[in-house]
Amino acid sequence: MYLMLGTVYYEVPDERSSEVFTIIKAKRIPAGDLCSQKGTLYLSIPYEIKGIFERLLEERNIYFKVSCRKGLCVLINRILNKKGLLLGCAVSYLLIFFLSGTVFSFEILNDSNDVKKDIISVLYENGITAGYSLKGIDLKAVERDLKYKVEGISWAGITVKGCKMIIDTVDNIPKPKFTRSRLPSDLVAKENGVIERVFLSDGQLIKPVGSGVVKGDIIVSGRIVTDRVYYKGGVEQHEIHKRFAKSIGSVYGTFERTFSFIQPYTKTVKIISDDTVNCRYITLFDAVIPIGRRINGELFCRNSVTSSPSVFGIKLPISITDEIFEQYSVEEVPISENDARSEAMNKIDVYEQNFLSDYVIKSRNITAEEEEKGIKITAVYTLYGEISEEVEFFVDK
Repeated sequence: MYLMLGTVYYEVPDERSSEVFTIIKAKRIPAGDLCSQKGTLYLSIPYEIKGIFERLLEERNIYFKVSCRKGLCVLINRILNKKGLLLGCAVSYLLIFFLSGTVFSFEILNDSNDVKKDIISVLYENGITAGYSLKGIDLKAVERDLKYKVEGISWAGITVKGCKMIIDTVDNIPKPKFTRSRLPSDLVAKENGVIERVFLSDGQLIKPVGSGVVKGDIIVSGRIVTDRVYYKGGVEQHEIHKRFAKSIGSVYGTFERTFSFIQPYTKTVKIISDDTVNCRYITLFDAVIPIGRRINGELFCRNSVTSSPSVFGIKLPISITDEIFEQYSVEEVPISENDARSEAMNKIDVYEQNFLSDYVIKSRNITAEEEEKGIKITAVYTLYGEISEEVEFFVDK
C-alpha cells in the first residue's frame, strides 16, 4: 500500500524493454502508462518505490531517464530546496508552541470605562496580565471573581482566541423605578374622529361611543361629580360630591390623516469612478502594520480580502489584508415621470411602515398632480386606532 506521494515518469530504450518487463513482473512493481513509441519505452511508477526501481535498473546497466514528476512529491522537493521557508515554518511552529496560552491583548465587551478598569484590576489580582501564560489559571474561578467584585455587571464570560482574551459581560438590570404621579388627569382626543370603543378603569366618560370628537376635546374627565338626590319634607334635595382621579383607560376610534409631499424629477445616485487605490497592511496578533500610505475611506467604497497562512493545519497569528478603494461621487440625475411616480410610492410605503404601523388602515386614497418641479403626491388615510392621550391637570386648593 502506498501513500500516493506522486508519480515518476521514465523513458527507457525500447531494446531493453523486455528486461524492464521482467523486473516489473518479478518484483510486482505497479507500473502504468506503458507505451512504446519511436524506439523509446514510456512508463510510470509510484514515487514511493522510485529508489527500488532505479536500483534494479542500474544493476542491469539499463539506461533510463526521468522525464517528469507529478503529485505531492514535486511540492515536497520544492519545499526541501527552500531552506528559508523551512526555517520560517519551524520558527513559526515554535512561536505557536511556546506562545500558546499566552495573552498579549484584551478585549472587554462593555461600554463603561469604569467597568473596564475594574475588570483589568481583577484580572491582575488573579495573575493575568499581557505577556503571561494562562497555564495553571482557573478561568471559571476568574469569571466568578469578576461577577462578585466588579460593580455594574451581573455576569462575566472569558474566551481565549489565540493570544487574545475576550471578556464578555452582562450589565446589571436596574430595578424599574415606579413613580406614581398624584396629579389627576383627563383622557383627551389627539385626533379628529369618531369614538368606536372605550376601555375605562377610572374617570368619568364625557363623550359616549358614537360621538364625534375634535382634537383637544375631553373624552374621559378626571373631575368626577356625583349628584345624590333625596327628599326631605317632601322637597327634592341634591347632595353633590366631587373627587379627582387619574383617568385610566383607552379610547379607540376612526379618523383621517393626510400625508403629502413633492417628488422631484431627479434622483440622488452614487457614481463610482474607474480610479482605484490599493492599500495593504499586515496584522500581527492585534497590531496593524500598514504597508504604504493610509487611505481616508470617507469617500470610497471599500472591498477587502484577508489571507492568513497556516502551517500543518495550524493558523499563524499573522494575516495580510488587501483593500481596494473605489472613489465615487453623489449626483442628482433626471428621471422620467414614471420613475418619479415609482419613487413616490416607495416613500409612501416607508411612511406607512414608520408612522402608521400602530393603526389599522381602513382605506387609502392617493392622488398625484404634476407640477413644474415634480409630482405632488397626496395620500388620505382612514385609520382605526387609539385616539386618546392622558393630560394631567392641577387642582386649586
